[in-house]
Amino acid sequence: MATVVFKFRIDWWIWAVLAFSLAVVSVCFIGLPWWLTLIYGAGIVASFVIAVFGTWYAIDEEAEEMIVYQFFRPRRYPVGKIRDVRFTKGYLSAPALSSHRISIRFAERSVLRSLLPLEISPRNREGFVSHLVDINPDISVA
Repeated sequence: MATVVFKFRIDWWIWAVLAFSLAVVSVCFIGLPWWLTLIYGAGIVASFVIAVFGTWYAIDEEAEEMIVYQFFRPRRYPVGKIRDVRFTKGYLSAPALSSHRISIRFAERSVLRSLLPLEISPRNREGFVSHLVDINPDISVA
Protein backbone atom coordinates (compact mmCIF):
# COMPACT_ATOMS: atom_id res chain seq x y z
CA MET A 1 0.00 0.00 0.00
CA ALA A 2 1.33 3.39 -0.93
CA THR A 3 0.34 6.82 -2.09
CA VAL A 4 -1.19 6.92 -5.57
CA VAL A 5 -0.75 10.25 -7.38
CA PHE A 6 -3.24 11.48 -9.98
CA LYS A 7 -2.35 14.24 -12.40
CA PHE A 8 -4.77 17.08 -13.05
CA ARG A 9 -6.87 17.45 -16.17
CA ILE A 10 -6.58 20.82 -17.88
CA ASP A 11 -8.97 22.39 -20.39
CA TRP A 12 -8.17 24.67 -23.30
CA TRP A 13 -9.71 27.71 -21.59
CA ILE A 14 -6.89 27.79 -19.01
CA TRP A 15 -4.40 28.37 -21.84
CA ALA A 16 -6.73 31.00 -23.31
CA VAL A 17 -6.73 32.88 -19.99
CA LEU A 18 -2.92 32.90 -19.99
CA ALA A 19 -2.76 34.17 -23.59
CA PHE A 20 -5.35 36.86 -22.85
CA SER A 21 -3.46 37.98 -19.74
CA LEU A 22 -0.21 38.27 -21.64
CA ALA A 23 -1.95 40.19 -24.44
CA VAL A 24 -3.43 42.65 -21.93
CA VAL A 25 0.00 43.23 -20.35
CA SER A 26 1.54 43.78 -23.77
CA VAL A 27 -1.12 46.30 -24.78
CA CYS A 28 -1.21 48.13 -21.45
CA PHE A 29 2.53 48.68 -21.38
CA ILE A 30 2.98 50.01 -24.91
CA GLY A 31 5.28 53.01 -24.67
CA LEU A 32 6.99 51.83 -21.48
CA PRO A 33 10.44 50.27 -21.46
CA TRP A 34 10.49 46.73 -22.85
CA TRP A 35 12.08 45.34 -19.69
CA LEU A 36 9.16 46.53 -17.56
CA THR A 37 6.70 44.73 -19.82
CA LEU A 38 8.92 41.65 -19.66
CA ILE A 39 8.95 41.72 -15.84
CA TYR A 40 5.16 41.96 -15.61
CA GLY A 41 4.72 39.24 -18.24
CA ALA A 42 7.15 36.97 -16.39
CA GLY A 43 5.20 37.57 -13.18
CA ILE A 44 1.96 36.49 -14.85
CA VAL A 45 3.59 33.39 -16.34
CA ALA A 46 5.17 32.49 -12.98
CA SER A 47 1.86 32.79 -11.12
CA PHE A 48 0.19 30.72 -13.85
CA VAL A 49 2.83 28.00 -13.56
CA ILE A 50 2.46 27.91 -9.78
CA ALA A 51 -1.34 27.70 -10.04
CA VAL A 52 -1.43 25.06 -12.76
CA PHE A 53 1.51 22.81 -11.95
CA GLY A 54 0.98 23.17 -8.20
CA THR A 55 -2.32 21.27 -8.48
CA TRP A 56 -2.55 17.49 -8.26
CA TYR A 57 -4.34 14.84 -6.25
CA ALA A 58 -3.21 11.80 -4.27
CA ILE A 59 -4.75 8.97 -2.31
CA ASP A 60 -2.80 7.68 0.68
CA GLU A 61 -4.05 4.12 1.05
CA GLU A 62 -2.30 3.50 4.40
CA ALA A 63 -3.70 6.59 6.12
CA GLU A 64 -6.99 6.31 4.16
CA GLU A 65 -6.78 9.96 3.13
CA MET A 66 -7.36 11.87 -0.06
CA ILE A 67 -4.83 14.67 -0.51
CA VAL A 68 -5.57 17.68 -2.70
CA TYR A 69 -2.53 19.80 -3.59
CA GLN A 70 -3.28 23.36 -4.63
CA PHE A 71 -0.46 25.90 -4.97
CA PHE A 72 1.85 23.09 -3.74
CA ARG A 73 0.01 23.05 -0.39
CA PRO A 74 -1.58 19.75 0.65
CA ARG A 75 -5.01 19.49 2.20
CA ARG A 76 -6.02 16.10 3.59
CA TYR A 77 -9.54 14.67 3.61
CA PRO A 78 -10.57 11.39 5.28
CA VAL A 79 -11.85 8.87 2.72
CA GLY A 80 -13.96 7.19 5.40
CA LYS A 81 -16.16 10.30 5.67
CA ILE A 82 -16.97 10.54 1.94
CA ARG A 83 -20.68 10.03 1.40
CA ASP A 84 -21.03 10.18 -2.38
CA VAL A 85 -19.09 10.93 -5.54
CA ARG A 86 -20.59 12.26 -8.78
CA PHE A 87 -19.17 12.85 -12.22
CA THR A 88 -20.04 16.45 -13.08
CA LYS A 89 -19.31 19.24 -15.49
CA GLY A 90 -19.10 22.80 -14.30
CA TYR A 91 -17.01 25.85 -13.55
CA LEU A 92 -17.59 26.20 -9.82
CA SER A 93 -14.64 27.68 -7.98
CA ALA A 94 -12.56 24.73 -6.93
CA PRO A 95 -9.08 23.21 -7.09
CA ALA A 96 -9.93 21.95 -10.57
CA LEU A 97 -8.54 23.05 -13.93
CA SER A 98 -11.15 21.39 -16.11
CA SER A 99 -14.91 21.36 -16.48
CA HIS A 100 -14.83 17.53 -16.31
CA ARG A 101 -14.91 17.09 -12.56
CA ILE A 102 -15.66 14.83 -9.67
CA SER A 103 -17.99 16.25 -7.04
CA ILE A 104 -17.31 14.79 -3.58
CA ARG A 105 -19.74 15.16 -0.69
CA PHE A 106 -18.79 14.30 2.86
CA ALA A 107 -20.98 12.79 5.57
CA GLU A 108 -19.99 15.51 8.02
CA ARG A 109 -20.05 19.22 7.32
CA SER A 110 -17.01 19.74 9.56
CA VAL A 111 -14.67 18.10 7.01
CA LEU A 112 -14.97 20.94 4.47
CA ARG A 113 -16.54 23.58 6.73
CA SER A 114 -18.96 24.22 3.88
CA LEU A 115 -22.22 22.94 2.47
CA LEU A 116 -20.79 22.89 -1.05
CA PRO A 117 -19.12 19.73 -2.33
CA LEU A 118 -15.42 19.46 -3.10
CA GLU A 119 -14.88 19.48 -6.86
CA ILE A 120 -11.64 18.22 -8.35
CA SER A 121 -10.53 17.25 -11.86
CA PRO A 122 -8.15 14.29 -11.99
CA ARG A 123 -7.16 13.16 -15.49
CA ASN A 124 -8.24 9.56 -14.75
CA ARG A 125 -11.59 10.12 -13.05
CA GLU A 126 -12.68 6.47 -13.09
CA GLY A 127 -9.38 5.27 -11.61
CA PHE A 128 -9.54 7.93 -8.90
CA VAL A 129 -13.07 6.95 -7.90
CA SER A 130 -12.23 3.24 -7.94
CA HIS A 131 -9.34 3.88 -5.51
CA LEU A 132 -11.73 5.76 -3.21
CA VAL A 133 -14.29 2.94 -3.37
CA ASP A 134 -11.59 0.34 -2.67
CA ILE A 135 -10.80 2.16 0.59
CA ASN A 136 -14.42 2.99 1.50
CA PRO A 137 -16.98 0.67 -0.15
CA ASP A 138 -19.86 2.68 1.36
CA ILE A 139 -19.33 5.54 -1.13
CA SER A 140 -22.28 6.05 -3.44
CA VAL A 141 -21.12 6.67 -7.02
CA ALA A 142 -23.41 8.46 -9.49
